[in-house]
Amino acid sequence: MTRAARTVLIAGALALLATGCSGGGKNGSAPQSGLKVGNLTLAAPAGWKVNKDMFPDSFRVVVSGTCKADDDIANQNGCPGFQVLGASYVTPDEQNGPPVSPYDPAETHAGQFVQDAGYNCPADPKLRGTGKAQGAKLVKQATATVGGRTAEYREWSIACYTRGPEVGEPLKKTGTVYTERDWYLAAAKILIVDEWNTPGLDQLLAKATWK
Repeated sequence: MTRAARTVLIAGALALLATGCSGGGKNGSAPQSGLKVGNLTLAAPAGWKVNKDMFPDSFRVVVSGTCKADDDIANQNGCPGFQVLGASYVTPDEQNGPPVSPYDPAETHAGQFVQDAGYNCPADPKLRGTGKAQGAKLVKQATATVGGRTAEYREWSIACYTRGPEVGEPLKKTGTVYTERDWYLAAAKILIVDEWNTPGLDQLLAKATWK
């Protein structure tokens, strides 16, 4: 199934969640679940799943497709969904932790990774996602609500690059582009990263509840 087709399916599920449909849950509404993601609970469509991330306090929400838990964070964006990343990502142990820099709100998610192999492009895992040094553009900056708390919201347009022959370094810019949306709650040290334009995610986050 293509990424576009998956997006249509996700949008349809969320539309049903919002408007209700016959044969669904109570009062004809679409089935939904109280999806627990760390300290957040989302009224998400039934079928969304939570996988552990390689960071101990972080999670991957799989919206569609089959995406197994994976210790390699570079592979965790291969299924439609989003990541809820905790303090061990925002302020990592630079000596013993995964190869990621302390979170910089002025950089893309892919740009935080310091290993040469880089971070997989969500639109095509053969390519790698990139940061500002490769031309990623911040196209929107605002505030948004996550469960009644105010988050810093940023939206990026990111071009994917081919991998070089030595260690996978970014080599050549391609026409493959994806959008990254970030919700950063500095006091809680939580970053929510959506690289799949998950339809309706902003509304779900706004209505989330905290533990």
